[in-house]
Amino acid sequence: MYKIIFIPTWRCNLRCSYCDYEIKEKTAEGYIYRAFNRFHRVERELNWWEWVKYLERFEPFILEMTGGEPLCYKDLDKLLLHLRLDCKWAITSNTLNREMIKKLPAYNCLAWTASYHFDRDDEFLNNLYILRHKGITPRVTIVVTPENYDTAIEKIKKIDSEGYGVNIHPLLKMDFSWEKYMDKWDNLRAMADGRRIIFIKDISYSWSPERYDYCHAGGNYFCLMPDGKVLRCYSQILTDNNLGFIEDFEPFTLLMPCDMDCMFPCDRQVTKGGRDVKQKLKV
Repeated sequence: MYKIIFIPTWRCNLRCSYCDYEIKEKTAEGYIYRAFNRFHRVERELNWWEWVKYLERFEPFILEMTGGEPLCYKDLDKLLLHLRLDCKWAITSNTLNREMIKKLPAYNCLAWTASYHFDRDDEFLNNLYILRHKGITPRVTIVVTPENYDTAIEKIKKIDSEGYGVNIHPLLKMDFSWEKYMDKWDNLRAMADGRRIIFIKDISYSWSPERYDYCHAGGNYFCLMPDGKVLRCYSQILTDNNLGFIEDFEPFTLLMPCDMDCMFPCDRQVTKGGRDVKQKLKV
C-alpha cells in the first residue's frame, strides 16, 4: 500500500507567526508560496476530478493530507467521497471550516490532527465536537513557543479536560533552539502522560537535519504537490531546483542514493528504513 503525503493547496485561512509556509503572490491561475525562505510557483491546482483519476494508479493507498490548510481546497469533500473504500485518508487541519467539516466523509478517515492556533476557542471546540459526532475522534496539536508558553499550558489542560488527546509540539524552526529555555522544555515533557497527552517524538530542542546514504522515498512513500508534481519526500520542498521532482512518475523499489538532508520525522523514518535494508542486503 502506498503512503502519499498529499498537499491539495498551500492556501490557508490563518497567518501564524511561527509558520514557515506562506502565499507570497497570486498569479493569473495559481500562486507563489514561500517554504523555509525558498520560493515555489504553483501554476494551477488540479481539480478534484483530476486528482481522482490521477490517484487511481496508486490504489489502494493512505493519503496523508497537509498544507497549507487542506480544508481551503475547493471540493475536497468530492475528492474524498470518490475514493475507493480501501483507500484511507488522514489529515492535519485547523478545523475552522465548519461547512467543509460537515460535508467530509468519516468512513475512511484514519486520523484527524487538529492544529490549535490560540484564537476562536468556542468555534474550535464546537468543530471538534462535530467531528466526534461524525465518528472521527481528533487529536489536537499545540505548537508551543517561548512566547506563548503560559497560554499553551492553559490550553493543553483545557483541551485535555474536554476529553481530546493533545500533541505537544515544541517550536521546531531553522535558527532557533530551546537551549535557553530548557526549564520550559523539561516542563512540557513532564506534562506528557504517554496516552492522552503526548510530547511529539523525534523532536529535539534544536533543528537537526540528518543525512543517509540510501532512501526508500519515491517508492511506496512520496509527496504530491497541488499542481500534480511529485516529490520523493516532504523534505524536498526545501530545494530550489528540480532535484526532488520525479517526471513521468512510476514508483520504484530500488534503494536510491540521496544527497539531501532529512528535515522531517516522516522522511527520517523512510531513510532509516533504507539504511536498515541496505545493511541487511550488505549493499
